Amino acid sequence: MKKFLLFVFLFFVSNSSFAKDDSVFVKIESDTVQIWNTDVSANCASRFSLKTEIAGNAIVVTECDTLGPLADCFCIYDLHSSLTGLTAGHYSVAVYRQELKKYFYDFDTTIFIDSLEFTLGNSSSLPKNIMSNQSACHTATSIDKEEANPESFLLLSNYPNPFNPSTVISWQLAVGSHVTLKIYDVLGNEVGTLVNEEQQAGNHSVNFYSTNNNLLTTNKLSGGVYYYTLKAGNFVQTRGMIYLK
Repeated sequence: MKKFLLFVFLFFVSNSSFAKDDSVFVKIESDTVQIWNTDVSANCASRFSLKTEIAGNAIVVTECDTLGPLADCFCIYDLHSSLTGLTAGHYSVAVYRQELKKYFYDFDTTIFIDSLEFTLGNSSSLPKNIMSNQSACHTATSIDKEEANPESFLLLSNYPNPFNPSTVISWQLAVGSHVTLKIYDVLGNEVGTLVNEEQQAGNHSVNFYSTNNNLLTTNKLSGGVYYYTLKAGNFVQTRGMIYLK
């Protein structure tokens, strides 16, 4: 079996839960192509189902987070798919992540993580096969629980900040109120409404996605500073966040 020259491609993107970046890259060793997404931050209850599809010289990896009831911690995971049986040639890879309502997310969404290309010098001598794996949790970080019945209104800092492609915005309500949560650019232009509804007293949060978000007035945000404003009855508070491209 011939040993191939090792090709390693490193591309960095942020993930949806932590400031620490995903690292998406390809390793080619012997007859096996490995597509890695390392340093993925997700809830400790996350269990990723990886679907790898090949159409000609295009490879698409979809990471579906089959999240169960939320645990009180976040973990760092490594995800990878191993492919054999590919013919020699130049390939493109696109990696996406699915978050679905049926797995305890706020709404169905598909997030683009990253894309890259690689060249396979020789055809694999092994049969076509695809295997995928999620590592054990590398690092667990506890989530501080908020009080069940807050005594005041409060808009919390989003996390992570800076972010790409998503961040979590949280707030607390002392009493039930009609709540709006809006996003503005640095010129004061409204770019989206994340919440516009009656909510009960307690702690609330929403995942804010910078792309493929039908709650925004644009399909894709430009990098930079944005502001989010919470209005609940007579309470108004604004905080800033940074979107990294």
